[in-house]
Amino acid sequence: MIPFPKAIEVEKLDSLTYRIDLNDAFGIGTVFNGGYVGSCVLAAAHAFHTSRGHVFPTVVVNLEVKAALPEAGAEWLAVRVTSKMIRDGRFDLDVLVRDVEGETVVLSHHVAMAVSLERNTAERGYLTKAVL
Repeated sequence: MIPFPKAIEVEKLDSLTYRIDLNDAFGIGTVFNGGYVGSCVLAAAHAFHTSRGHVFPTVVVNLEVKAALPEAGAEWLAVRVTSKMIRDGRFDLDVLVRDVEGETVVLSHHVAMAVSLERNTAERGYLTKAVL
């Protein structure tokens, strides 16, 4: 089996276009594991933004697989990612994946934090008491 980090490798095609080839090992028949598809979308977003000094830890992710791909796979899928709000260090993404006929394959909603790379890698101080 292919290691997971290898299965979500991102290829940069140009300044705004990235490509990930979905690996059959992370699906049952023609239906890919939802967490895997979500990780692929996040890997592309991560590739785009880490060069700008940010990381995006997940707060909530919902994924709904609407249709299976053909047994032979799909030559391409159209992916549309939109955001409704980016504010106070949080943002949301709505992801719509359609097949060549325009049929919905996957719907996803993702909420994440926008954190500077320095904050994410800083040494942590630990509290002695729980604080809410």
